[in-house]
Amino acid sequence: MSELKSFLFNTLAVLVLVFAPVTGSIAQDTLSGEVLVAGQDDASVSQALGSILAEILSRAARDGTVTQSDAAQEAINKARDYVQSYTFRQELATVEGKPARLLYLNASFDRRTIQSLLKQGGVSAVPTNAAKAEVGVLVYGLRGSADYARVVSYLGQLPVVRELQVEAADRDRLALRANVSGAGDALIASVTDGGVLTWITVANDGRLEFELQR
Repeated sequence: MSELKSFLFNTLAVLVLVFAPVTGSIAQDTLSGEVLVAGQDDASVSQALGSILAEILSRAARDGTVTQSDAAQEAINKARDYVQSYTFRQELATVEGKPARLLYLNASFDRRTIQSLLKQGGVSAVPTNAAKAEVGVLVYGLRGSADYARVVSYLGQLPVVRELQVEAADRDRLALRANVSGAGDALIASVTDGGVLTWITVANDGRLEFELQR
């Protein structure tokens, strides 16, 4: 490895970006939540759907005030118009020493709908509420130290990226390891929306391959 490559590698390897984790679950392009409800009547369902939507927006933006925007308030009040699906489930529990049957409502909302509402509220984020997973990343098309720094900075600021570490830096390629909320699918969706990297394919070893846009 040349002295220049050694310098780049040693410099970039210390750029480890750590963010607070987000809890929850994600299935494909939907975000879901669950709340306790008093019944299956329209009023109870509407209130529950609004509560779930508000929680998803706050969790995705990491800011509870995002629900105060006009767009968010309108969506929360009309959550039935935005929900993709919802189901009920019952659970036996002990309440004040007595057995009780609790009713929960689980609702799913489209990720792109949530992102649109966030943007209308002035928040630039790609929402996901999944547990984090380790993802290998390869970025091609780099031409120098400025491109290395651009890629590391861009990936590190993505809301779904919780931790980022450079593994190797070659003349025109950067290899990284990232902890991502929502795993590879969430990272691909985030990058697609960002306009900096273009997703190419999944390598034989499972790493995601991207090309730096010019």
